[in-house]
Amino acid sequence: MKNIRNYVFWAIDFVTGGKKRAFYEEIRKVYYQTNGYEKITSQRLSEILSYAYEKVPFYKGIDCSSITNFPVITKKIINSNYNDFFSTDYINKKNRLRLMTTSGSTGTTFKVFQNSDKVLRNKIDALFFYEIGNYSLGDRIYSLRVWTHLNRKKKLSCLKENLKMIDTSDLCKRNWNSFKSDMLNYSSPKIILAYASSLTEFLNSLSDEEKKLKWGIKSIFSGAEELPLHVKRELKKVFKCPIVSRYSNQEMGIFAQQPISGEEYFLTNDASYYFEFLKLDSDKNAQEDEIARIVVTDLFNKAMPLIRYDTGDLCTFGTRNNRKYIKVIQGRTLDLLKSKSGQIYSPYTIILLLWNFKGIIQFQFIQEDLNFIVLRLVHNFENKEQSFKDIEENLRSLFGKQTTIKIEEVTEIPSEKTGKRRYIISKLNINDNQTITK
Repeated sequence: MKNIRNYVFWAIDFVTGGKKRAFYEEIRKVYYQTNGYEKITSQRLSEILSYAYEKVPFYKGIDCSSITNFPVITKKIINSNYNDFFSTDYINKKNRLRLMTTSGSTGTTFKVFQNSDKVLRNKIDALFFYEIGNYSLGDRIYSLRVWTHLNRKKKLSCLKENLKMIDTSDLCKRNWNSFKSDMLNYSSPKIILAYASSLTEFLNSLSDEEKKLKWGIKSIFSGAEELPLHVKRELKKVFKCPIVSRYSNQEMGIFAQQPISGEEYFLTNDASYYFEFLKLDSDKNAQEDEIARIVVTDLFNKAMPLIRYDTGDLCTFGTRNNRKYIKVIQGRTLDLLKSKSGQIYSPYTIILLLWNFKGIIQFQFIQEDLNFIVLRLVHNFENKEQSFKDIEENLRSLFGKQTTIKIEEVTEIPSEKTGKRRYIISKLNINDNQTITK
């Protein structure tokens, strides 16, 4: 059946014009930087800038000869000028477009309409990045996420894609056992795609005997949240397969993915997006190893061209073989943290600090104000008092000796409606024009 799916997929594409194959080869060429790739990316960028200038009211009057002439935009700006972001080619054809809806970590509803070429490009992006992560067209995909009426796929689509939807909003012990049984009984090649929090729960649900079984999983793809290093190592040990983290969002698509060889950095999807890494306090280019805002231009969505879209995510980046890559995704701009002395920390600073404590199963760090921190913990510390004391000392070394730290022991950190789990919550209004510490 797997080979039939592969054959049918490409055969249908061949007789219908070969657009999927053309997209696939273009993505491959740019990703591996083969001859002519720079011309492709330059032309794609020039085309979307010219199109936005000609067809999108919001960009009217902008000199489209350089991307730096375009303003950096946010969800708030788009929502405040919503219809002005529609192309005049599509403003009256919304019923023919795909609607992507997200509330993300902010709770603010955000809707992006996509034209058919953008939808197809996303599908081929997904296929390419799956395949470089050890997937073959036709392998079963177990997708663990919150499935609702907004994103649930039809049975025919699941059959064509060999997709098994696992709804993480209701994964009690019985449902976990059903999921595990299904995977063990499915002897053909398979992969898992899941949020980091779901993978952590899956790992915790395994008994010692189950960890010794042969699961036959080719790869595990993690997305949406930071996958703790100890969880990644344990997953690799148990399932004996590559563990690959992916960076993407609902409104646009796949931005970057870690190499299958095991490195922790992310190689960007330069074939479908143009990336900028900008300073926190201005729209100037950030320096390597400086915490930067990730700003993305979608090269294919002509229904709602998003030029220089601030994703709200932070990272550090570097350059290798004449290409920029993401070293570490540092968290969300909204969750920057601040000490009483004015020092600002990225969310990743705290995530890294807390995951270094053996015995922490789940946590949620909340900075209520400059003087008060709440830390919710699910743990199995052998020496609770000493561990709590060590955690408090580490946090006070960052936020100040007078900081009040309240540790709450809980049995579960609830997930958001999206299925993601927020490790860091900042209730401060950060002034970004400060020194940032990684």
